[in-house]
Amino acid sequence: MRMIDADATKRRVADTYFDTLIPCVNRALDDSPTIDAVPVVRCENCKHGYPCGDEIVCYHPEYELAEGKWSYKKDFFCAFGDTKEGADNG
Repeated sequence: MRMIDADATKRRVADTYFDTLIPCVNRALDDSPTIDAVPVVRCENCKHGYPCGDEIVCYHPEYELAEGKWSYKKDFFCAFGDTKEGADNG
């Protein structure tokens, strides 16, 4: 499975193909199943994470309640993530 930008695909089809094809493509995209997705903050872009070798040490207040810091891979993410200023999380 992969996510797509259906609106961008519709615009590309409208700019590229014959008018007779556009309604079919639009209908197919509109009838396609959707997924429930939310943005995440990767540990390397979290304001609570600090580099430590190849990993990130997390000092998030939620984790401090669980006795201190935790270490994660840079591309890991959590429910408590807060993007640090200027970070690109893409």
